Amino acid sequence: MAKNKGHQTEEGISFIFDDEHYTEVFKRMTDVKDCLRIATGNVKNFYVTIEKNGEEKKLRLCDFFLSLVEHGVQVQIVCMKPWNFYNYTKEKCPQLLDNPLFDLRYNEHCHMKMFVFDDECVYIGSANITDAAIGKRPVKIRNHEAGMLVWEEKMIETLMSQFGRAWDNPCILKHTWKRFTKKAKEWKRESFD
Repeated sequence: MAKNKGHQTEEGISFIFDDEHYTEVFKRMTDVKDCLRIATGNVKNFYVTIEKNGEEKKLRLCDFFLSLVEHGVQVQIVCMKPWNFYNYTKEKCPQLLDNPLFDLRYNEHCHMKMFVFDDECVYIGSANITDAAIGKRPVKIRNHEAGMLVWEEKMIETLMSQFGRAWDNPCILKHTWKRFTKKAKEWKRESFD
């Protein structure tokens, strides 16, 4: 994918704003070949639009991730609020959670927003994994987002180190643990109190 030259300030960094998060962040998610690593505050199971061979196809986010892992892409997500996505996926797309290439982790302190594409390009900015942030919502009902794409090697190393700290944090819960389901139920009860 071509780098966004419109807001490029120096070699290796490109600023992106608002609806460019769909064209620059989400589109890169569809193009990964080996791995997609995401650290986010929130992930929601919205419908995404995939363009292949000139045709558009709508998929739920969990089905999109399933299509990636079925093509050999490793998907890692560490998130502060994974419960709605996890519960929906457990019911509607359990084969994603069972796939060894997919790993969802809960980290109550993870508030950063970082997408790592094949360990070659990193987005860091304000966007969570929601339709208002990276989805294809009409401009009038999108979030105002700002971030940058980084493909400079030393910056990527630094950002990957930060991702690793969130990923390996001792407070994380992996989705395969029974505690994850228990915590999800507790969180759901608390959200309705």
